[in-house]
Amino acid sequence: MSVDANAEKIYDVLKDTDDFDRGDADMLAGLKYSFSATYDKPLKDVTDKDDKSAKIAYKVVRGGKQLVEVRSTDGKSYVRTDLKEVVSLVQKSGKDGGGSEPGAPGAVIDEMTKKADRLPADMGGVKSALKGEWVVLDNAAAEEFAKSQGAGDTPGAPNPLSPDGKSQKRFLDAFRKALGDEAHFKDAGKKNGVDHVLVTVPAKKVAEDVKEGLKPLKDKLNPFGKQDKGKDDSLEDLPEKLTADVAIKNGTLTGLTVDAAQFDKKAKGHLPLTITVKNGDAAAVEAPSGAQELKPQDLLRALMTMGADRLADEGGAHGRPEKTGFEGI
Repeated sequence: MSVDANAEKIYDVLKDTDDFDRGDADMLAGLKYSFSATYDKPLKDVTDKDDKSAKIAYKVVRGGKQLVEVRSTDGKSYVRTDLKEVVSLVQKSGKDGGGSEPGAPGAVIDEMTKKADRLPADMGGVKSALKGEWVVLDNAAAEEFAKSQGAGDTPGAPNPLSPDGKSQKRFLDAFRKALGDEAHFKDAGKKNGVDHVLVTVPAKKVAEDVKEGLKPLKDKLNPFGKQDKGKDDSLEDLPEKLTADVAIKNGTLTGLTVDAAQFDKKAKGHLPLTITVKNGDAAAVEAPSGAQELKPQDLLRALMTMGADRLADEGGAHGRPEKTGFEGI
């Protein structure tokens, strides 16, 4: 998935929208996201019980530089991130917290990266993560750690990120019905041997129909539980109609192009967001070699260590005895 336009074009279309500047346009230009998933059975037969057998990969690339890559297989997640490049993009966008002033996330991450080698020897996973090398996390251990810290599932509380199989089915059924009842199709001819169909849906009507179909799940899907009744303005900003160009070759979906400018009334012109679908063409998801194990608790430990190290540096600068920052760790 990517925006099919250069920075100049993106800026011309979105410059009058809220909180958008030239830095944002530069960041979006050339940004590509790819996702792949493979199972040991046809997708039509996959249920929520098969989640653990899935092999999933995704990555974010910009201008040929790989920013983030994740591979999930056999109960483990392999991750590598170019933190310097990610921070650089955030800084260029000019958003709060991305600057280089002391205390800003960008400055903190940059400082952490520089001090990676000063971490204790048994924090190899943290060092590798900071340097943009492969690290591996055990999914079950990470989930348990999240629960121990008060995150994730809590007894009696809903988890909107992990709906059960019945909830997922109800959502898909509601979505299918809404599209089936409201979508309109128009033949757009053939381009380069590929058939194109324009699909138009009344966005607000479809959203309202889906919302109506999900009413029985409202409290379960809401992270804050039951809510007081009142007017819901969440659909007000949706356009009346949305149109997508669907590409089909030999009866199979190969691509989808949506004018992203449709989603903001202040946008001027057209901004194609292109999604390319490569059925059965995904590369095998394999565990990378040399990945260092990264334990969630080590991340907290590293933050504490670096915080102590920073205070020690500041203490030394003011004439007080300088510590290593590793005492008591």
